Amino acid sequence: MKSIYLVLLLTYITYADITIYQINKGDTLTSISKKYYVSVEKIREFNNLKEDESIKEGNILIFPKNKVTQKKIFSLDKYLKEFNYVIYPIYPHIKEKMIVGNSWKKECPVPLTKLRYLTLSYYDFEGNIQDGELIVHQDVADETVKIFEELFEIKYPIKSMKLISDFKGSDFQSIEADNTSAFNCRSITGNKKKWSNHAYGKAIDINPIENPYVSRKGTSIHKASLKFVPPFRKHKNISIPSDHAMLLKGDPVVKLFKDFGWRWGGDWKPIKDFQHFDKNNKPNQSISNP
Repeated sequence: MKSIYLVLLLTYITYADITIYQINKGDTLTSISKKYYVSVEKIREFNNLKEDESIKEGNILIFPKNKVTQKKIFSLDKYLKEFNYVIYPIYPHIKEKMIVGNSWKKECPVPLTKLRYLTLSYYDFEGNIQDGELIVHQDVADETVKIFEELFEIKYPIKSMKLISDFKGSDFQSIEADNTSAFNCRSITGNKKKWSNHAYGKAIDINPIENPYVSRKGTSIHKASLKFVPPFRKHKNISIPSDHAMLLKGDPVVKLFKDFGWRWGGDWKPIKDFQHFDKNNKPNQSISNP
């Protein structure tokens, strides 16, 4: 595993959509700005730096990457053939995205300080390696990385892995995009009085079109999922990504999550939620009294 932690960074790593830079002796915001083709204002914004606040040697700065910077300064080619991940706290720009994207608010049952932003390598449906994003509770961050490393090793295909904020907090729209996601401050499906385990950052939905939520009537509200509901739900040719993405009882992915103590919605009765895995040992709080 290529584990990347902020404390282990020697100089910088350009990854996903941001650059992580460790301040060296003699650095100034202006010199860093010129070196990485990003404005001083943008560096201050991403790091919540006040106008008169100075930077210190050894501290970490983050800022949006520039395509010119990526080509001129650093190449990620050597990382692209192996699993890579980063675990971040919720930095100011991620917090803003979550609030604007309607996935977090002050009334949520978990504060942002207990959540972690992950970037994770995965294979898409075309067999290409992509960088995905998830937000999970700090208590399950490490094991989430281990689980997704195993998914990467067995080349389990994932259609998309973006934050629910990219869909304005809409679970429906995220599913329509066949998007794998985790944290979302929302209620339980079918019970608006209780927080979902997604609101705690302890639930993950994987390939929701191929692994639909199936109602008591045995159907799905997503048209693209209708061919994946019982009795059509069986593997025919796992060389086809959509077939491989389908999760059935006894499949390696289901077993993997269960080995880490996660529940699978495919075991539920009478409804089924084949996309859903969760891990929460505490009763879900009431939304009226979070």
